[in-house]
Amino acid sequence: MFTTSLPANATLVPKVLRHLPLTGAISERIGIRRVIDRVLPRDGRMVVSDGECVDLMISNILHGRVALYHMGEWLEDTDSEVVLGEDCPSDAFHDDRLAGTLDRLYDRGIDDVLSEVAVEYLRSDDAPDEYSVHTDTTTLKLFGAYEGPFGADSPLPTWGHSKDHRPDLKQLVFGLSLHGAVGIPLCVSVLDGNTSDHVANRFHIDQLAGLLPPQDQVTLVADCKLFDPVTLGLLLNAGFHFVTLVPRTYNLREQLVDHVLDTGDDLPELSRERGRNADRPDRVYRGRSYLASFDVVDPDTAAKRTVELCFLVIESSALAAQFEASLPSKLKKERKSIERALSMLGKREFKCADDAVNVFNETVKEPLFHFVNAEVVAEEKKLKRAGRGRPKAGEAAPVCTVYRVVMRDLTVDDDAVEHARAHARFFVLATDHVDPKTWDNRRVFTEYRNQHVIEGHTGFRWLKGPAAVAPMFLKK
Repeated sequence: MFTTSLPANATLVPKVLRHLPLTGAISERIGIRRVIDRVLPRDGRMVVSDGECVDLMISNILHGRVALYHMGEWLEDTDSEVVLGEDCPSDAFHDDRLAGTLDRLYDRGIDDVLSEVAVEYLRSDDAPDEYSVHTDTTTLKLFGAYEGPFGADSPLPTWGHSKDHRPDLKQLVFGLSLHGAVGIPLCVSVLDGNTSDHVANRFHIDQLAGLLPPQDQVTLVADCKLFDPVTLGLLLNAGFHFVTLVPRTYNLREQLVDHVLDTGDDLPELSRERGRNADRPDRVYRGRSYLASFDVVDPDTAAKRTVELCFLVIESSALAAQFEASLPSKLKKERKSIERALSMLGKREFKCADDAVNVFNETVKEPLFHFVNAEVVAEEKKLKRAGRGRPKAGEAAPVCTVYRVVMRDLTVDDDAVEHARAHARFFVLATDHVDPKTWDNRRVFTEYRNQHVIEGHTGFRWLKGPAAVAPMFLKK
């Protein structure tokens, strides 16, 4: 037991530490302060360096964040010697000093400084030479008018596919690439609001190819937008590996799932997550991999070449439960949509049966879960007489034949429901790691599951959460 004696007149003042020593040690290991002090040399008139200011602001953000002008009050309740070091007086970190650091970082180039930090870590002895990079994009909705003018290199706020479900607002597309399962930022992009995910992914591949050491074994992990012949061709040409989700729009995915269902292949368990309580069953993931050929496109020559990929077909109990929970609402929604379309269609008249059939096919299309029993019926319609006055005795009223679409029955297609139920519980991953000794199915699945880091506190959740950079922090 450690014991010590204090002077009788000693006064104990409690100071907050929490996780600050740990985050400070990680920051030191990454080399954030060291890199910033190198790219922004310290002026002799400065009491503290820009690197020390950034270290302090990072600690403050991870501790709960206060505005710059409250930083002194926050330091009074914090053990500043542990956070800053013994040679850093707490009164030197006033709002003007911290704002000056942000201005110098902006003028130097945020992306350049971030790249310097990433390269510093990747070239250190602590950095691994085999790792994953998780990449994804999101949208940042903007309020107000953005009329410009905008520079040639400035992202353009405009309308596009809104992942925030606000298509009425202009937006920017924000892309992020993180190193490993812990999520060290490597590459950040802010692009035009209508930039597609394919373009954003290719931009990040080019950025990472110039940033990461060529001898490293890097596996890029991304969502289904990465599974594109041109994007995969660019990725493989850059010397990267990949793990991604196969979109439902590819026939190959349908064929692989059908193969599993038809053959009844045993699917070994890959992962099991215990339910939180008795009402929530375990989440179980089972899967088996298959080798298949896939054509990728060389981005420079547009020539196709065939590569062998490994496709991991995974059965998820969570997806099966999700389908069952949503099935009643899907059936109700589709039935209501069909009935509304046929009700409006039934009021229309057509000059021939073929026109009625064509409009019916365009309007109703092909339902997912229902049989539509409808027919085209002919009707005699009286026409207005061409002449004026009363018709002559025995004169027949002019008529014409019109055609209408009449719904006879609308029933649930049980075979279609069973087919959807069988396919809904599966998803398919693709990777160019075809050696099961180094990359077995469990490792491929785990690497893709780590994609959650991009949405976590080091990714988009931090960007859109309460720790986001406030106007008080950044004026530009």
